[in-house]
Amino acid sequence: MPRSPVDANADRLVQVARLRYLERTSRKDIVAKLSVGRESPFNDANVNHWLDEARDLGVIAFDIDPSFAINGRRIESATDTLGGAFELDEALVIDVGKPAQEDTKAVNLHVALSNQTGRRLTEVLGSRTNLLVAGGRTVIQIARKVSRKGPQWRSIRIDP
Repeated sequence: MPRSPVDANADRLVQVARLRYLERTSRKDIVAKLSVGRESPFNDANVNHWLDEARDLGVIAFDIDPSFAINGRRIESATDTLGGAFELDEALVIDVGKPAQEDTKAVNLHVALSNQTGRRLTEVLGSRTNLLVAGGRTVIQIARKVSRKGPQWRSIRIDP
C-alpha cells in the first residue's frame, strides 16, 4: 500500500531532523541527499522549513541540562596504568578539578565520572558488552548520559 502524503511528510521531517541533529549533516548535504532522483531538487529553504516544522510539531525538542557539562579531564597515562595493573579492558581516571574535590558530598565528582563513563559507553561499547558499575546516583547519571546521546545499538539494560 502506498504511503499517504501525510505519512511521507512525517517521514521526511524525522529524516531531516535525524540527519541534521543526530548525524550533524550540513543543510547542503541534506539537500543533496534528499534531491537524489528528483527532477526539481530541493534547496536550503526547504530544509529550513522542514526543521522549523519539525520543531513546531515537537519532533525536535531541545533540553538544556547543565549537569552534562560536568566532565572533568581524562588522564590518559593514569588510565593506561590502572588498566594495565588490573588487566582491565576499559578504565577511566578523571581529574575533576579543585571545586569538585572541595565538594563535601562529592556530587560533582560522581556526575563527572558518570558523564565520562556514559560518553565512553556511547563511543566504544556494543550491545553485547557486559558492564558493571556500582553506586546509585552514578548509575542513574550514566543511564541519563547514554540515553541522551542516542546510542546506535539496542538491548541495553542498566540496572541501578
